[in-house]
Amino acid sequence: MNKFLIIIIFTISNSILGQESKYLVDGSIQNFTEGEVAYIFENNTKLYLKASYDSRVIDKLNTTDKVKILDTVTNENIDGLTSNWCRINYNDKIGYVKQDDLSLESVFFQNYSYYIAIRTLNDSSFLKIKLYKNDSKITESMFKLQHFRFYFKVHGNKGVNGVKSVIIIDYTALIAGENFGATYIFNSDSKLLKIMDLTCIGFPLEFMNVEKLIFPIEKDGKKGKIIHVKENLKWKRTLSSVPKPPFSPIFQFRPEIREKNMGGTFNVYFYLFVSV
Repeated sequence: MNKFLIIIIFTISNSILGQESKYLVDGSIQNFTEGEVAYIFENNTKLYLKASYDSRVIDKLNTTDKVKILDTVTNENIDGLTSNWCRINYNDKIGYVKQDDLSLESVFFQNYSYYIAIRTLNDSSFLKIKLYKNDSKITESMFKLQHFRFYFKVHGNKGVNGVKSVIIIDYTALIAGENFGATYIFNSDSKLLKIMDLTCIGFPLEFMNVEKLIFPIEKDGKKGKIIHVKENLKWKRTLSSVPKPPFSPIFQFRPEIREKNMGGTFNVYFYLFVSV
C-alpha cells in the first residue's frame, strides 16, 4: 500500500503538461449529441423500450458497455421531477436509458480507463470516478466539486514514484471572482487519492490569488519533490499600459503586464511526497 507523507520546505512556478479529455462546458448539464459514442456508468442500468419506468425492460447494461446516442428526451414529470433520457443503440437494440446512468466523460490512458459522473449528496456536488485497468474494475471514489465547469485531465506520473497517473480536475472561470483552480488526485494503481485542492481567484484590475503545483519532470521542478506555489498579486494604480476594457486578467493575463503593473507577494513551498 502506498501512502504519502507531506514535508514543507521552499521556490517558484509554471505549467502543466499531458493528455486531457474534451472540455466539459457545464457538468451540471449532461449534454449528449446525436451520433455520439458514450459509455454506461452504473452497473445494472436498465434499457427501456420507452422513456418511462413503466416501460418494458429489454436489457441490462453495465459500466464500460459502449452505446451510440440516437436522441435525447425530456419526459413528463415523475413525482414532480423532470426525467431526462437518451435513446441509444446497444448491440442493435434500440431503447432508452436515464442520462444519469451514462458516463459524463470517459478517458482512456495507458492501461487505465476512467469513467466519471456527477452526483449530489446532502446538497453538495461530487465527481464520482470509476477506475478500471485492462477492463477490470479497481476502485471508485467521490471527490467534492468546487463548481461544475472543468477539464478532466489524466497525465503520467509526472516523476512521482509510486504513482501511476496524475488526475487533474481543472476548473475554468466564466466570471470574475469564480474559482479557476484545480483538484489533484493520484492513481496509485489500487486507490484514487486526493492530494490537494488549489484555489485561483481574481477580479479585473484589482487582484489575483493563484496556486500552482510544479512536478519533478516539469520546468523548475526538483527530483523527489512537488513544488506548491502561491502568488498573491495586486494591480497598481498606474494602468497606462493595460489594455482598455473589455479586459479580464483571468483569461488575458500576460507576464509583461504583470511585471509592469502588478505588485504582490510570492509564497512558495516544496512538498516532498515519500512513498511508504
